[in-house]
Amino acid sequence: MSTKERITMWRAESFEHAINKAEAGAEEYAKLNRFRFCGQSQAFEPFEELDVPQGTEVCFPAA
Repeated sequence: MSTKERITMWRAESFEHAINKAEAGAEEYAKLNRFRFCGQSQAFEPFEELDVPQGTEVCFPAA
């Protein structure tokens, strides 16, 4: 079975609220793309304010 990891940005009042938004977004993404959401979610607070739309997927260049 293959997996896909996504990192998305959400503005929220708390970590719990951010996780709820991320999980709702993950469920929708999984349904649209015929994946299964495994239920793994994490949150962190960025060091600086980022002006990005809700749910923006963050991409990092390959090392």
